[in-house]
Amino acid sequence: MAELPNPGSDAARALGCLCPVLDNNHGRWLPWQGGWIISARCPMHGPPGWLKETPEGLDISDRD
Repeated sequence: MAELPNPGSDAARALGCLCPVLDNNHGRWLPWQGGWIISARCPMHGPPGWLKETPEGLDISDRD
């Protein structure tokens, strides 16, 4: 299985990544020791299925 490109990198952005570019140093290195800064709305790196858009805004009520 191919690895995902780092969040915020040009390669990830070309595939639809919505994670912050500058905060993730253009995907070149981790911004801090805890890990990457991931956008909850990112279709590549965000948690699958827990964030839904509704007419009222974003909904996380179905979270486990």
